[in-house]
Amino acid sequence: MIKVYITDVENSDTAYFITEQLLKRYPGFAINFDLMDCDNVLRVEGQSFQRDDIILFLNKIGYHCEEMCY
Repeated sequence: MIKVYITDVENSDTAYFITEQLLKRYPGFAINFDLMDCDNVLRVEGQSFQRDDIILFLNKIGYHCEEMCY
């Protein structure tokens, strides 16, 4: 499953921190940010996860996150 999210994460240090935290929760997943995109995209690819878990995690640490509709 692949999910793409719009975020307000703006710098690479924060993106790295969030990626590391998500990988602790979801080992073996492919997780990355595209901060060059105007939507500061977060892409999560893995076997099975709830889309809301990613959104809630980012919201909990103070960042906006919503699933991208495409």
